[in-house]
Amino acid sequence: MKIVFDELNNSGDLVDEVVPLLNQVSTLMLALADDTELNEDKAYSANYFLICVINDVAEALIDYDKRVRK
Repeated sequence: MKIVFDELNNSGDLVDEVVPLLNQVSTLMLALADDTELNEDKAYSANYFLICVINDVAEALIDYDKRVRK
């Protein structure tokens, strides 16, 4: 899985692209924590999805940082 951002060109793009995504991730994490009926397979899938999202955000930020520091 790969989350594709529009190219991050400036700090405004970071705010427009990354912050809303992280807000949604935190909302999903809270929902998962409150769900007492979530079976193990669904919990594993949700956790894997969250791991991928966080890794993709980190990659996008690293790529942005490399471009800015040139």
